Amino acid sequence: MKTLQAAFVSVSLAMLGMGCSRAPIEAIELANDGDKVKGSNLGEAISKYEQATTVDPTNHRIFWKLALAYEKSDRQDKWEKIVSTCQRAEKLAPTFGTYFFKHGMALARIAAEKDAQKSTGNWADARGPLEEAIQKDTNIADAHFELAEVMLHIDDEQAALKGYTKAIDTNPTDLSFYVPLIDLYMRLGYIDQAEAAAKEGLSFGKDGNKHLFGLHSLMRSPSTSSRKKRVTPSISAPVRAKTSPILTSAMRTPRPIRRARAKRCSSFLRSRRTPAGEPPRLVTRISAPPLSRTRPASAALFSNLESVARSVL
Repeated sequence: MKTLQAAFVSVSLAMLGMGCSRAPIEAIELANDGDKVKGSNLGEAISKYEQATTVDPTNHRIFWKLALAYEKSDRQDKWEKIVSTCQRAEKLAPTFGTYFFKHGMALARIAAEKDAQKSTGNWADARGPLEEAIQKDTNIADAHFELAEVMLHIDDEQAALKGYTKAIDTNPTDLSFYVPLIDLYMRLGYIDQAEAAAKEGLSFGKDGNKHLFGLHSLMRSPSTSSRKKRVTPSISAPVRAKTSPILTSAMRTPRPIRRARAKRCSSFLRSRRTPAGEPPRLVTRISAPPLSRTRPASAALFSNLESVARSVL
């Protein structure tokens, strides 16, 4: 009797073990079914991948398939879905930089959509996952590019220049990396570097590449074509600080605000002029424009101009 009971327990445990080991196989079969239909029916493929992650929530590669399927879909919440999916994959495979890259890219797309809806997108949220992706795998060129886009939106132009340059160093044949770099170079006054980057990008151009038009247009722009040609450093050379961050921010300040500041500065200078022989009149310090309406760096620029005027006069 004891022998029969022991045999029954052994069979039950064996059947239980077979049932537990069956889940990963079923998940892979569901994922394979999704692969077969993703070209013709993306919605069904997403359903298969979601079922697979439910059957086996430990297979991070299936989560990656699901994230890619979300990205190709036209769902309204696809970027939020990618964020949650990649977060689960990151916990399962914390050394895979591609999961962090896709996570950060999705957060950047969410911020862009909010900006398009005239709402404030939080671009800074995307910075952490993208930096984590680069730390884990420096060969992800798209991660460098996306991080550069994020840094540009949070007003760190120098970091954006470095990110664009690193993306090109990692994958110099992708012409989509060159256009925003050249445009930023030109806006910051790095005309020589802009010319060098455009020439390097054109050397990799092939007929039919949609980004060739942008490179040719930038090469023919007045700021580059009217300038005398000079020997320029390589695109991978360190960025020279020709333009300070304060001046860079001021260049992007709306014109009406710049005019108002110039008028206030002129009033200040006139107030310091006194007839010959008379001591200078005491002038109350001019307050900077409210930071809620202008960029902090731009306010610092106005304060800097004021201090220079005081020292000169």
